[in-house]
This record gives sequence, C-alpha cells and structure tokens, in this order.
Amino acid sequence: MGEQIISKANTNERRFLPATESSAKARLDHFRNGIKSFQKEHPEVLGATVYGSMIKGEQAKESSDVDAFLYIDKETLPIENNNKNDEVIESEYRENFLKSLNVTAEESSRYYGDLRSKLLDNQVLDNDINTRIEYDNKMKAYKKKMEEKYTYETPEEEKNKLLSQEPRFTSDFAISGMFHARVGSGIEKYRRLFLEKVRALPDNEMTEKIWKDVYFDLKTYEQRADPNKKIDIPETFNEALRVYHPDLYKNLMKEKDNEKISELKNNIFKQFKGEEKDTKIKEGVDFVFEQNPELSNIGTPEEYSNYLDTIFPNSKIKDIVYHYTSSGEKIMRDGFKSISELGGEPTGTGDIDAIFLTKSPISYWAGEKSTFDKIASVVESKNAIDLSHLSQEMKDENKLSEEDLITYKKYKDIFNLGYDNAWVKYKNPTMIQIAEERKNEFVKQGYDSILHPELYEIVVLDKKQTHVLGSEQDIKKFKEFVSKSKQTTTL
Repeated sequence: MGEQIISKANTNERRFLPATESSAKARLDHFRNGIKSFQKEHPEVLGATVYGSMIKGEQAKESSDVDAFLYIDKETLPIENNNKNDEVIESEYRENFLKSLNVTAEESSRYYGDLRSKLLDNQVLDNDINTRIEYDNKMKAYKKKMEEKYTYETPEEEKNKLLSQEPRFTSDFAISGMFHARVGSGIEKYRRLFLEKVRALPDNEMTEKIWKDVYFDLKTYEQRADPNKKIDIPETFNEALRVYHPDLYKNLMKEKDNEKISELKNNIFKQFKGEEKDTKIKEGVDFVFEQNPELSNIGTPEEYSNYLDTIFPNSKIKDIVYHYTSSGEKIMRDGFKSISELGGEPTGTGDIDAIFLTKSPISYWAGEKSTFDKIASVVESKNAIDLSHLSQEMKDENKLSEEDLITYKKYKDIFNLGYDNAWVKYKNPTMIQIAEERKNEFVKQGYDSILHPELYEIVVLDKKQTHVLGSEQDIKKFKEFVSKSKQTTTL
C-alpha cells in the first residue's frame, strides 16, 4: 500500500501500512476480500475502515485482531428494514458479514470482536455535528461557572459537586472512524458530506474545533507504539479538505475575498440539503459505471468525471459521446478502427474513412429498443470544421446565412477535392479509396474532426483521437489517476 498523503517534514512513516506478519496479513486480506464480496450481495454496504495494529505495518502480530467499522448507507436500505430500529439493523449486518467470512465462532470473537457496523445518512451526520456543538456550548458554560464559583474559599463538598458537573462528550466515534484507512470507495460520499456540513457552519472556530476532535480520535488509534515513528494525520480543517475533499479545497483556495467565500458556503449548504443539483459529474458517467461495475471499486463518479478531463485536455469537446455497433466487444478490446482498417466498404454518410460518434444516448436509426452495442468514449477535437449548429436541411443552401454558406461550401469543396484526388491517384478508385482520400484532404486542410448533423454529429479522423470508456486501458488509467490525485490510501 502506497501512502499518497504529502508528508510533513517531521514525519518518517506512511500513515497506513498493512500488516506484514504472515498470519495478520492473511487475516487482513481475508477481511478486505470479504468486504468486496459482501458489497456485491449488499450494494447498500459502503465499505469499511480499518484502524489499530492492522494498519501499522510491523506492529501487527500473529494474534492481532481486525479493528474496523462496517458502514451501511441508510438511504439505500432494502425495504424489509423499514420497521427495524438502527441498532437491530446494524447488529444484523455485522452478524451477516461475519457469517460471510466463514470464520468459526471462536475466530469471530477473537479476531473480529472490535468490528462495529454503523448506518450512515444525512441525519446521522447532522446529529453528530449538533452533539459536538452542544458539548462545546456546555463546556463554555461550565468553565464560566467554575471561574465564578471554584475558588480557594469554596468548601470541599461544593468543589466536588462542581467537578462532578463537568459535561461528558458522547459523540459517536464511528463518524471520526470514517477517516481511517478505507476498504471500498463508498465511504467517500459521507466523508465529503460531513466536511461540507462542517465547512458550512457560520462559526469558523467551531469548524476547526470539530475537526480537532476528529483528529484526536484518529491520532489515538493510529499513532505508533514507537514514539520515534511519526505519521501525518490532517490536523487542521484545511488539511482535512486537502486530503479528503480536494475539489472543495481547490475551490476555496481560489476565492480571494469574503464575498466569494460566503457565496461558496451557501452553494455547499444548498448542495447537501438537496436544493441544488451536483453539476460536477458528466452526463453519461452513470451509464459507464453501470456497464463497468469495477470502476466503483476504484473511485467515485465525480473522480471519474474529473479523470476524463485529463485524457484529451486540449479537446474542445468535453462531453461523453457514443458509437452504436454490432462489434462492441472488439472495440472494448482493441479500440476503434476506421472503415479501411476494418476492411469494409463505406456506404451513404460513411464515405469518409473515419470514426463516427454522436452525443445522443439513444441510437438515431434504431431507437430505444436498439440491439446495437453502445460504446461510450471521449474524443480529441482541437480543430474541427464545425457545421454542428446548422439545420438538418443543409442541402437547401438558400436557407443558410451568408456566413454559414461560406463554411458549408468550404466543407463541400474539401469533400469533393478528396473525391477528385482519388480519381487522379487510383484512376479507377474503390469506394474505400475515395473515403481515404477525403479524410486525407481534411487533414491536409488542418482539420482533425468534423462536426456535422448529417454525419452522425461527430467525426474524428484518427483512431488516436478516441478513448473507449470502460476498456482495459481506461480502467488502468483511472486507477493511476486516483492513485496520483487521492490524498488518502485505500487498504
């Protein structure tokens, strides 16, 4: 496991180091694999977090147990749980998970005694934050009372009474536990929501105090037995944002005045209250995740959406586009190929040797009941001849404006020149040779793509300008992106 957190100068060990002792390592691996299998049967399970000796490398011994939290999304619970209280549900999920591990009762008690299940939803986070605020207010009142009444002259009996009135902190450690080493990416949803809620508090001092409480919880269960080994746990709220919510952190850092910061707080508040739709996730990402479930084990849809922007960073087309085909399996394996590479003959609108895509999530010619494979992709289009805004009735040139007519005639001239070139070059060219020469002529004119409503919307002239989503290459690159950009390590 590689720690991705940028270490401070006074740290000398990665925060999360999986157990190295063979028995402990096998136990941890069994737990991690068990979580992944359990999630497949129970998609409402967000994953787990691990703390204690199992994330302290050589500190774990043969007899070390697995200290962990099992988190369940209360918002997506099956309907049969509607009439059960939270404690019963949490107990059942813990019991069912342990059964799925196929461990004996003795092993369960010995090695998983500190496994705790926890339901999470919006209200659970609100309750935790409110509990922390109430405790802080009570402590302020208590300290003031002590300053007034606890003096040298106060009778001993009264002193003892005052001391016994000190408020007790009863916050749920499972909320702090979300920020230990995670197994599965589902917990990211509530990590970020918690930070957004804390960030939206009107009192910045309270924001820092709440994170300070979390920090001390994390430090208590993660610090090493050897005092010379130092690890880096986010100590301030800004450090927590940098590690666990980098997008929000970057946005906040860009704000240079109080008015903009206030506006951002309001936007965050609206988001977690459900008043504002999250616009960070590209349209179509949900389809890619549905078709490729393994992506959710790597990162979140939001992370995937950000990752897509890095594939062709200079492309003017940022949307996910689609290709409908009967050869979906081959494309997922080998990538796109032009008509000439496939050995086919172009027909109709396919008389350019290129790759044809559309922004439409439904096949134009086959409709919603299409049996064609739907391939999602992102493309590189830096310099397109752009006819995308023109009417489908472009053949009626009398309806075009003067500016549009110039563009359309330029397109037709290049198109026809390719045809002429083919006849000069091949004397009696085939359709595929004509299609190739048309593509070559667009490239010579400096274009890498065509945006044309009659040509399937988006035409890219080279397969290198395409990246198939959900392919083996895509999954590998997404893993690399998450590994580089995430500031927390997955066990």
